[in-house]
Amino acid sequence: GRFLKGEMKMNKLTPIFLTAVMSLWVASTVSAQSKSPRTTPYLVTSYGAKCDDVTDDSRAIQTALNTAAANCTYANNFATYTPVVSFPYGGVCRVNAGLTRSNCVNIDGNQTTLDFSKLSPTGTAITVVIPPNQSANSQNGEGTIYVDNLHLNGSGANSIGIQLNAAGGVYRNIDIYNFGSGIRIGNNAFLHLFDNVSITSYGVAGFSCPALLSNGGENERWTGGGIYNG
Repeated sequence: GRFLKGEMKMNKLTPIFLTAVMSLWVASTVSAQSKSPRTTPYLVTSYGAKCDDVTDDSRAIQTALNTAAANCTYANNFATYTPVVSFPYGGVCRVNAGLTRSNCVNIDGNQTTLDFSKLSPTGTAITVVIPPNQSANSQNGEGTIYVDNLHLNGSGANSIGIQLNAAGGVYRNIDIYNFGSGIRIGNNAFLHLFDNVSITSYGVAGFSCPALLSNGGENERWTGGGIYNG
């Protein structure tokens, strides 16, 4: 359109109009941002991951996880700075070897698929471990550490999707497909929230909490999601 020269007269409707315009701008900005990975120093593609559904990205993703873990900070045995490893929006990353994630590192999945279909039939896709500067009895709290918006495709047989060997954390909006066991609780693993986590087509157990664990299995909470087609 055309702008008319002259003096702009303010009236009672102008603030309302401007507020509406600003609201629309903010909404569109947030919508655009939601389709892009969070800007962090630990975007996996910055470490060599292609996420092109062809390249084996195992080493690059593990490097990003290790670099993030090395920058965690602690006070009184609790994590005070928890870095975020992020993935490209909607990518497909082939991961032919298991990953290890320190429990001070967050993951923004951005709807990326981690394809572990070439993983060993007895392998573990993601093993969560206690950070080196924390004790086995420490935990970072349900709301402090998170993993969200990921799709994990497994290798069937006796493979494990996520092996938890550390306490605390939120797992949200995660699909775990075609593993022997979707999620397995280990020693020193307790106080997790699984929010809208779906485990499908598992071979052995969707959610496994073995007997005789040492300091593991307490306060495991689920909201939404489910376990199907075992």
